[in-house]
Amino acid sequence: MTYDVIVIGGGASGLTVAAVALSRGKTVLVLEAGERVGKKILLAGNGRCNVTNEHISVDRYNDPLVAPFLEKSEKVPAFFDAIGLVTRTIDGRIYPYTESGKTVLNLLRAVVPEKFVRTGVVVDGIERVGDVFRVCGETARSVVLATGSQATVGRESHFLYSPFGHTVRGLLPALCPLRCCRTDVKGLSGLRVKGALSLMDGDRVVERRLGEILFKEDGISGVVTLELSRKVFGKRDVAIDFVPDWSARETEAFLSEHSIEGVLQRPIAERVLAQSQRRNISVAETIKDYRVHSVERMGHKQAQVMQGGLPLGEFDDRLQSKFSPGLYACGEVLDVDGDCGGYNMHWAFLSGIIVGESV
Repeated sequence: MTYDVIVIGGGASGLTVAAVALSRGKTVLVLEAGERVGKKILLAGNGRCNVTNEHISVDRYNDPLVAPFLEKSEKVPAFFDAIGLVTRTIDGRIYPYTESGKTVLNLLRAVVPEKFVRTGVVVDGIERVGDVFRVCGETARSVVLATGSQATVGRESHFLYSPFGHTVRGLLPALCPLRCCRTDVKGLSGLRVKGALSLMDGDRVVERRLGEILFKEDGISGVVTLELSRKVFGKRDVAIDFVPDWSARETEAFLSEHSIEGVLQRPIAERVLAQSQRRNISVAETIKDYRVHSVERMGHKQAQVMQGGLPLGEFDDRLQSKFSPGLYACGEVLDVDGDCGGYNMHWAFLSGIIVGESV
């Protein structure tokens, strides 16, 4: 039997391709290396699976070439309606109504039954034979690479398209905690603060984000940290403003009459006082510009996504290879990454829908 399409990867994007293609009457085979499909779906959003966001826009992604695809974003809620996924919106983030990734996976598995899926299958190569492709002993008119990346769980499979002329941009863990000089976070592990986090180039602010910062034993985490990690290359410094609602003058005025513990938890206050002495600057200045040194990204096991991958410019408006017709790619295997908050899941579903409509 020659399938219409073989989908390599059974995550959110791959299952979406299969669901849409099956709804069009196509013959489909999904090959998944893991013991089960959709493992990352269950991990997304701490299990709540933030499926998309009210504020999808090109500036939330790394590559402006994603813009024409995002113009088709209305396809995502339409797909959710088609598979019976009810959603709710919390602060702009859109979740399944149950706030459980299990719901998303169960609905996808219902429209892509087990008979169309083979698990525990590792694809080592793709061969073109005339007008069809051969993958693991099976043939298909089209092949879709939807393998994601090695972030958290998963495999790096970009190399499967290299023989067909595709390049791979260097892979880096993204949306991950940042490791730093332990002295700067000593005694702070587990503490959370609301503040502003700035990536620094000397005294120049490269990027600034507001939100919750979580201290770890060897670094920092929290949503703003994860988002900032996408901009960190090599070792850099970050600055924490613990009172972003106050100016430096207002901070100085408060400290002239009150204790530092009126605005900072005691362990943080102790670190601020120590750094103020080391840098020979005022306590108020340090509260507004507490430096965390030698910051770098943690590894792929702690990352939500990987930056890099197959360049979007090597694929057409249907996400078909410009070098080898019949080959498609979708989801994280492409060099598209977005902020926290459902932007990466949105891309997984949207790109999967586009490919599923095309194969």
